[in-house]
Amino acid sequence: MVQMVPVASIAELRRGDIVAHKRSGNSYVIDRVDGMTATGLDSIEISNPAEWLIAVEGPRGQLPAPPASSLRAAAARAGSRLSAEDRYLRDPFFHYLVDNMQAFLAQHDYTPTELREAAILAATLHDARTLRRTFLP
Repeated sequence: MVQMVPVASIAELRRGDIVAHKRSGNSYVIDRVDGMTATGLDSIEISNPAEWLIAVEGPRGQLPAPPASSLRAAAARAGSRLSAEDRYLRDPFFHYLVDNMQAFLAQHDYTPTELREAAILAATLHDARTLRRTFLP
């Protein structure tokens, strides 16, 4: 029988340990410990392979682009945009991004407004650092 006991020190955690938050009861599997912080992963049961996609590494260690037949590509060709909810349900890369943002909110003491402002600032800074060609008439 497994019993939950208080964590005395983050440094004592090891990969594979299961921890639970005292207030929420949410449990996580420890993936990595870096000094005084640890990364915990949430888990769900996966039983139907037809419902799942797996991310694989492509050339130069990058994730592959979604297949041309994906819903994202079809929507782009049609000139329409999916809602954020539809993209979350149908686009595995967007789903991954949203899940990571949710995990960040759960693990750190930031508000959704702060995360939204940080995302806008990150996009603005990225755009400012990206060189664009300007064509003069």
